[in-house]
Amino acid sequence: MSIKKINSLILIISGFAAQPALALETSKQRLQNIAGIARYASSTSPLGPKIIILNIIAYALGLVGMLFLIMVIYSGYQWISAGGNEEMIEQAKTRLRNAVIGLGVTLAAYAITTWVFNAIQTLPVK
Repeated sequence: MSIKKINSLILIISGFAAQPALALETSKQRLQNIAGIARYASSTSPLGPKIIILNIIAYALGLVGMLFLIMVIYSGYQWISAGGNEEMIEQAKTRLRNAVIGLGVTLAAYAITTWVFNAIQTLPVK
């Protein structure tokens, strides 16, 4: 994998990171829900189990994505500081390849979670 391909991939991935990651509720809704839980007057009902579960999934996927980004940065640093040591360069390449694959899987998980969330929102509440 050439450096140009890796740089292009990092730019594409950082473009995804700039998007709001599964904005399940606005800050106003979140504050109103917290107010409802604390038994203050609120115009909305407390959080439902669907929203709580989807928020947990969104935060977990965000954490996993950050870990993969840290792995990419660390691998790049290891590659740069290898000083011609072929063993360190191969380790860095392997870790970088695995981190990029993991980041792709995480982005796919975000897409699937978003799709499921939108499908769940359209279901009638019983």
